[in-house]
Amino acid sequence: MDILKSEPNKRIIKWGLWLLRKKLGEQANAKNIHDDITNCGNMGIQYLAKLNLTTAEFVKCNHQKNIQLELVELFLWIAYKDTAWRDQFFYNLDVILQHSVEIRALIKPYVKTPDKWHVNVWEDSKDETAEKIANGEVLLGHVSMAESVHVPEMQRKRLNDIANKK
Repeated sequence: MDILKSEPNKRIIKWGLWLLRKKLGEQANAKNIHDDITNCGNMGIQYLAKLNLTTAEFVKCNHQKNIQLELVELFLWIAYKDTAWRDQFFYNLDVILQHSVEIRALIKPYVKTPDKWHVNVWEDSKDETAEKIANGEVLLGHVSMAESVHVPEMQRKRLNDIANKK
């Protein structure tokens, strides 16, 4: 299944984070980064860090929540600490905020409430699969129809079957 194929990509992200932190030194461990940006003197960075924490609380999958927290915090930390990127980051952020009304209109079709986020819908569908397996409605090792939507290989087969019927 494609779910298993995604595991190497998750490992690449974890290894990439580890390698970047190693290259950046001891100050770049996850705890130090978190402490730096949530307690820094730059109130803008502090606000964005707290917003990231609040948003992450809506993510039902702990693995996805942790990756979101670590990637965003690392990005904010680099923008805050590294003089090579700081000026461009704040300039871009300022331009974005100046055009916030136009940007909000452009992204409106993509903004979803947390209950409709892909990661949360997928988590709910996995719960449904577990329930159906327990009830004997789905065989062990298979997935429910709801979860199958999140399995690219199954979706591709379903769409090919529909296309070939015409």
